[in-house]
Amino acid sequence: MDITPDSVVYWQSGALKINATLVFTWAVMALLVGGSWLV
Repeated sequence: MDITPDSVVYWQSGALKINATLVFTWAVMALLVGGSWLV
């Protein structure tokens, strides 16, 4: 069994795919940036 968020595709246009891995990474980066603004 291979559990990976790469198979969950939120948006696709041609060869460009936005999958769960990218979305989760962007969300973590947004949280880090928001947290750094508060400090």
